[in-house]
Amino acid sequence: MNVLRMLHCGYGYSPSGQAITEDLKSIYLKALPFLHLKKILVNECPKLKKLPLDFTSAKERTIVIMGPEEWWKELQWEDEATPNAFLPSFNSNDQTNQIINS
Repeated sequence: MNVLRMLHCGYGYSPSGQAITEDLKSIYLKALPFLHLKKILVNECPKLKKLPLDFTSAKERTIVIMGPEEWWKELQWEDEATPNAFLPSFNSNDQTNQIINS
């Protein structure tokens, strides 16, 4: 199942055993077909500028993206339609911290 629950840079390991560092810039170069992805939670990944999502990803299912507001504003997208499609399901850092701490 393709589920990315939380991406916390600075420490930890990915499901494949690779170290995740704060230098992470992208997860994958192109959009991936995450059939079961429901939520992406990004924490302390200031250099992460690309997500493996495109406009089609937003049309097929609702994917909640959580992270700092500044990080969201600096993300690089393939086209303007993609961030507009995901904006309604984006939760800023304030809401993310409430979820993490609950």
